[in-house]
Amino acid sequence: MVTGLGTPDANNFATAWAATRTASTTTVSANPTTVNLGGSVTLNASITPVTALGSVSFFNNGATTPIGTGVLNGTTGVATFATTALPVGTNTITATYNGDANNNTSTSAVPATVTVATTDFGLGANPASSSVSAGSTSGASTVTVTPSAGFNSMTTFSCPNAPAGITCTFNPTSVTPDGVNPITSSLTISTLANMATGPASVTISATGGGNTHTTTYTLTVTATTQTFTLTSDAMTYTVTQGSPATVKVTLASTNGFTLPVTYTCTEPAALTESTCTGPSGATTTSPASFTITTTAPTMAQRRPFDRGSRIFYAVLLPGLLGIVFVAGSRKRSLQSMRVLGLILILGASTVWMGACSSNNSTTKNPGTPKGSYPGITINATTGGASPITGQVQVTLTVQ
Repeated sequence: MVTGLGTPDANNFATAWAATRTASTTTVSANPTTVNLGGSVTLNASITPVTALGSVSFFNNGATTPIGTGVLNGTTGVATFATTALPVGTNTITATYNGDANNNTSTSAVPATVTVATTDFGLGANPASSSVSAGSTSGASTVTVTPSAGFNSMTTFSCPNAPAGITCTFNPTSVTPDGVNPITSSLTISTLANMATGPASVTISATGGGNTHTTTYTLTVTATTQTFTLTSDAMTYTVTQGSPATVKVTLASTNGFTLPVTYTCTEPAALTESTCTGPSGATTTSPASFTITTTAPTMAQRRPFDRGSRIFYAVLLPGLLGIVFVAGSRKRSLQSMRVLGLILILGASTVWMGACSSNNSTTKNPGTPKGSYPGITINATTGGASPITGQVQVTLTVQ
């Protein structure tokens, strides 16, 4: 229930309370007023009276959410806030004092203006072209970063999507400009001996401060002077049927050849029942070992009735004799039956003897034919757009 004192009026109370506090003024400034993107800016808010306490909020370009807050120094009446997050362009910054128990709030009447410039750089290479034989390294080219608008971010170099066989090396790999003066790095380009010949376009890229720029370097690649030769530890290898031959092949480089090679081994058509094997995949191992295998003769057992006509006639002859003998007698006497049985026993014995004959019971698999086989060829190649190849031939004698 309402008493004689009445109900409190909050609005009247706040108005009456504010009237008892001291009015304040706020001014804002920025240092520096021009900065490159990402540069630091310090915002200063000065409050009177200088004894005011509390905090000051800073707003940019009319936003209602502050970009930061500074605490007042009770002796100087100044609050500060530093930021590197101001966007590119013109920034209009105001400051609002939030008041304390003795001082009213106030907002700066004149904003501070800060201009944020976009920083950038230029990129170039000198010389921008050269000629080199495949497998060699180009002469050094000077890559220069030229800053503008105070660009001073670390910049890193690369050669993205370089043609096959090309490798870029930068010294140093990154630089940091001072915002005013050009800064350089040295570029050398290495090539593989089996890369494609002709002009190659190499893209040089530099990235820093959110910016990426490229320039083009033209490299003319001529035929390589590098090569290699293959030699074997012997020219002729003699083995008995069923024994292997081991061939050692040595690779000798010329003019600095260092690429890995892939080996293959081929045999002449006349050399049957034999295989030649060596290293699998690309390798730099030297000497490389190859094995030529041969096959020994083998024996295969035959079934007795695979003898063909010899067994057929062995059975047929006694049978014919029996038929003639029996046909000549019209009387079936006990004596004739005994003779016929004797004939059958003789025929069976003939079959058994034919089946057991050592000269007819087996057949031979001759294995690798005996003889001399020249032209076993071991090849090596680097592969690539311009492959470098070599070969050596040996002879196998099978005894």
